[in-house]
Amino acid sequence: MRIDPYNHKERYLAWKEKVKDGIPDISKANSDLILAYLRDMETGMNTALGNVKGPRSFIRLNTLREKLIFFSKKLKDKYALDKMTDITEEQICEFFLPIFFLLFFFVKSFEYKVKPSVNAFH
Repeated sequence: MRIDPYNHKERYLAWKEKVKDGIPDISKANSDLILAYLRDMETGMNTALGNVKGPRSFIRLNTLREKLIFFSKKLKDKYALDKMTDITEEQICEFFLPIFFLLFFFVKSFEYKVKPSVNAFH
């Protein structure tokens, strides 16, 4: 028996029951798409080739739910897209490029700060 101290299972199942008719604050098309994807992940269908087959944990399902709803709202705000699947490659790159550069420069600056000088141990 698995212990769930953070009630991920109850939280996910309560949310799923609450959004049977659709996820509020996002379009019907995105809501249907997200709910279908989460149903697939619950049973382990349509997973990537390299991933283990089988149902995903409730922690993973809650994380996916939150991220997909967040991206749906952000894409609606930035590109006025009512359906996430209508996004173009250029829009995806424009959306994620600032995040990539932020992470890239953070990691690079961290590497330079952490590396000791050549003569540090002599």
